[in-house]
This record gives sequence, structure tokens and C-alpha cells, in this order.
Amino acid sequence: MTDAAVASPNELSVDVQVDSTSPTSRRLKVTVQSAEVDRRLEEAFASIARDAALPGFRRGKVPRAMLERRFGPDVARDTRDRLIGLALSEAIRKAQVRPLGEPELPKGAVPPELERGRDYVFEVDLEVMPDFELPKIEGLKIRKPVGSVPDAAIDAEIERQRRWFGNPERISGPFEAMDRMIGPVKVFREGVAEPFFTADDALATVPTDAEGGRGQFLGVLVDGLAAKLKGRKIGDAVVIETIGPEGHELPEVRGAKLRMEYEIRDAERIHPASNEEVAAALGLPSADDVRPQVKLALEDRMSSEQRGAMREQVAEQLVGATNMALPEKLSTQQATSMVERRRAELLSRGLDPERLETELARFRQESEPRLRDQLKLSLILIRVAEQLGVTVSENEVNARIARLARQRGERPDQLRNELAKANRIGALASDLREQKTLDRIIDKAEVTETSIDEWNADAARRATR
Repeated sequence: MTDAAVASPNELSVDVQVDSTSPTSRRLKVTVQSAEVDRRLEEAFASIARDAALPGFRRGKVPRAMLERRFGPDVARDTRDRLIGLALSEAIRKAQVRPLGEPELPKGAVPPELERGRDYVFEVDLEVMPDFELPKIEGLKIRKPVGSVPDAAIDAEIERQRRWFGNPERISGPFEAMDRMIGPVKVFREGVAEPFFTADDALATVPTDAEGGRGQFLGVLVDGLAAKLKGRKIGDAVVIETIGPEGHELPEVRGAKLRMEYEIRDAERIHPASNEEVAAALGLPSADDVRPQVKLALEDRMSSEQRGAMREQVAEQLVGATNMALPEKLSTQQATSMVERRRAELLSRGLDPERLETELARFRQESEPRLRDQLKLSLILIRVAEQLGVTVSENEVNARIARLARQRGERPDQLRNELAKANRIGALASDLREQKTLDRIIDKAEVTETSIDEWNADAARRATR
């Protein structure tokens, strides 16, 4: 299907041909007419001619032929890149598609060069919102788990705080449970001689017996990691083998047999802080105030998890009641987006960086159907948010960042800079919008209370099905 050329507000006219490559992806073939190409190149050279000053010539008096020899390739490349951006915006508008990610060149393709007197034609692949009918969102039946924080949970959190504020000691080995080490790593895929990933400072922690010897390494859960690391020492080389999770952001990792060659360069053991040191770190008057403070924090977390449990019930019902065509395989953009939204959700729960990375590794390990349900839910919530008029302001994002900074003992500006450098503020805003949307649905739901013990028992039964 090809539209006739129509002038756009940015004065760039394009033809666009749209091909469906899957229910949620389109390939756009975009054509910019040769006259437009010539005009853009002429404007670019005219701009350079006004300011160029080469030896032997006054500013603005350099011969055109000399300018083209000196600056031609750079001008053509810069003009091409600007033209692609403008043409894409116009092509998406004319194609009447709703992008879910950034356009990408087809696999193996490179942008063609810009030439005078010739139409400029390029193709991009684009993930788009599929067509589907929204389910009913009023009057859903959900349960609200209620209860108090048990003493055992308070004790466990105090121990975690003691380790968090503990005193590191450099060690050479042999390593024990919870010792941390760092060093270079190379990751290979089965049958490929060259590593596809390397890092100079890969962090590993020896898993505890309570974790069954299973731990996170390079964002992947590894069975038997404790056996690989326990008893080792600085200078040892360790070979770790595992299967790449289906939910990984990189397609080449999914389901692949991975071999990680790890060299231990440095290591430390955390000696737990005393209650007095924890109190000082938290700004409390004395050690006697630690337990009440931890209890308050856990009650706040329980309230958040209670809301989370209700959101999960809404999500499950929305996914189950919606028929939607999805791609057979998760794309890199989709998987990355899902992992980043999960990271934002875990951040909002106040998890420390190490626990957060372990939970992300578990998320990547989810089965393909469950990951597809996560994608389905995100698409549903985009539509529901639009229907209910749910938006997220910059002030709300800043408030979320400030709360997370307090939980982590950081300054808000420090955390915001960290998130901005990692390009994660957008994911934080998306997670916040999803939570607000789910909460709006909860406000319309029929809610009944149930004890936390009964809720946990039901969750355990569901997990074994």
C-alpha cells in the first residue's frame, strides 16, 4: 500500500509502503524524492559556504568545487542522517501506526548513501501496537492480604542491614558463603571460538546454603555457582557453564550453552556491623531504636507488597480476558523494555542493588509463555491508561526518585544522575504509569480481605501447579 506524497508540517514529502511482518511489527519502505534530496544537500553546502575559510580565500569566498572536495562526504553523511530522522517521523504519521519502540534497520542492512539526482530509499522495522478489544475493567473481584510483620522477618532484616552497613575486609581466600569477588570474564557460546562478551570487573558472590548453591552471575542464574566459587582464592581461574535464559535481552543468549571463563582478581568479606553502627548509619539515637525503625520500614514495605499482590490479581485477570496476537518470539527491544520495567518496579520496592540483580536474573529465567504474558499486560495497560486518562508528571517521577533515594541512603540528585546515565528514567515513568493504572482499576474492584497466612498458602499451591 503506497500513499500519495503529501506535504508535512516539516515540509518534507515522503512516500511510504507498509508491510506487516508480524501482528506487532511493520516494515516501512520510505522514499524521499530526488528533488528533496537535492534541496537538502544544496542548503547544507550553502550553509558551509557562508562560513568556510580556507587558506588563500576570504570567509564565504571558497569555490564550491573546493568545498565539495573538502567537505562533500561529511556533508552528505550529516544530511542523510537528518533526512532519515525527518522522513521517519513523516512516514510513521502517514502509515498511521503506533510505535512501541525505536525503528531499526533490517538485520544486516546499512543506510544507503545520499546521491544528487536520485530518490533516497530506505527500510526500517518497527514494533507497533496490535489491534485488540479491551476487557472489562470495572467490578473485578480481588483479595487483599492483611496481617502483621512477624518477628522472624524483623530479625532477618536487621541482619541484612548489618551486612549492608558492614565493614569490608580484603581477603585472598579460601572463599566462604557471601564472600564477594571481582575480576575479568570472557563469555563464549557453544561452537564459537571468539567470546561474544567480555568485562574487566565482573562481580560474583558465593551463594548461601539457603539459596541451594544457586546464584546470579552476569545477570544469569547459575545452578551450582557455590560449588564453583567456594574454597577458591585470588588468582584462580573458574569456568562457569550454564544455559542462557529465554527472557534475556540478547537473542544470541536465549537458550544458548554459555561458557564463562572467570579470573578472580580481588575479593572481600563483609563483617556485619554492630547494632550501634547500624543506628549511626540510619541516623538513629541508639541501638535500641533499630528494631522499631526496621519494623516501621517493614510495615511500609508490607503495605507496598499488599498493594502489589492486588495489582498482580488485576493483571492476571486482564491478561486472561484479552485476546491479542503477539509475535512468536520476543524481540530485543521488547525483552529489554520488559527487563527495564521490572528493574524499575524492583527499585520502587527498595531492593538493594545486589538483591535487585538477583531478582532480575530470576525474571529473565521465566518461561516464554510468562514473558509473553508480561508483554501482553504492558500493551493492555497502555490502552487502559489512555482510556482512563492516566498520566505521569515530571513531579511524580521526581517524587519517586526522592523516595527511592531515601530508601537507599543516597541524595536524590545523585540517584537521578545515575538513572539518567543508564537511560532508565523512562522505564521508571512507565512503571509508575502502569501502577497508577492498576490502582485505578483496583478502585473500581470488589475487594475482600484475607489473612496473610492464607494468602501465602494459596500462593504456594499455585506455584506447584
